[in-house]
Amino acid sequence: MGSKLKRPINIINSVVPDATATLEVPTDPRYYKVVLHVQAAGQVLNQIVDEIRVKLGTKFQRTIKPDYLDHIYKLMGSDGSTQYTIQNNVAGEQIDVPIWFAEPWRKSYAAQRSMAWPTGDIDNFKIEVDINSAAHSSVTISASSSFDNPVDDSGKPMPMGAISKWYLDDVPVNGLTPSYKGLEKVDSLQSLSFFDEGTIDKVEFIVGNITVREVFRQEAQSDIIGLGMTPHDDWFDIVLDDDDDPLSALPLGAAKNAIIKLTLNDGTPTTIPLVVQRIGTRD
Repeated sequence: MGSKLKRPINIINSVVPDATATLEVPTDPRYYKVVLHVQAAGQVLNQIVDEIRVKLGTKFQRTIKPDYLDHIYKLMGSDGSTQYTIQNNVAGEQIDVPIWFAEPWRKSYAAQRSMAWPTGDIDNFKIEVDINSAAHSSVTISASSSFDNPVDDSGKPMPMGAISKWYLDDVPVNGLTPSYKGLEKVDSLQSLSFFDEGTIDKVEFIVGNITVREVFRQEAQSDIIGLGMTPHDDWFDIVLDDDDDPLSALPLGAAKNAIIKLTLNDGTPTTIPLVVQRIGTRD
């Protein structure tokens, strides 16, 4: 495996408001994380950055907004820990935004390392950062990476296997019992995170003819706390690999259907943002 190394990553275009900053990540290493270093006078992260995307070749493997990223990583920490998430989110100061590929919150070191991203068979690896149109003109973004350089049995850089991918969607609401049928029947499902601001009372998740989860809000939060995670009242999280074993993610490839039924306490027409995390080969 060798020692872990750390070095800067180049930004290949200008960093200005209302534009997309692009980081070109060198291929061949195995990446544990990339950290964005973001700063603008008088502004915190969600005032500077609109969206972050991770791209391999021509396809996006992860799409996330700053506040959603913050929740996902805080969820993984126990007792409200912020060790995995955005650091120093202070207006005007350097804000450090980790994009974890390895998953250090898993209890087994082998499981943590198994989620890192080898890039021996990748030709093009980029990270795109959409800068808010209202970002201060002083905005700067730099980045650094943590990686090692494993090789396969023939001495070539290790190829990429299964990775954790993130997708954003919206659940339409028009009444107290909406259903969502937008999950692709591919890969293995890690988690569903609904940014519902407290409106979901119950989630029922049906795959094929099996009810995988039927859980009320307080019960769901109690389960998460008991497994060493930290829920937030504005989110309803369903975590399938909650035992920290990546193999516990739910295979969806052979499913005839996947339906999420919500029970709400407010049926006012709106949409509920949803973050879907899946483990699978790159798109």
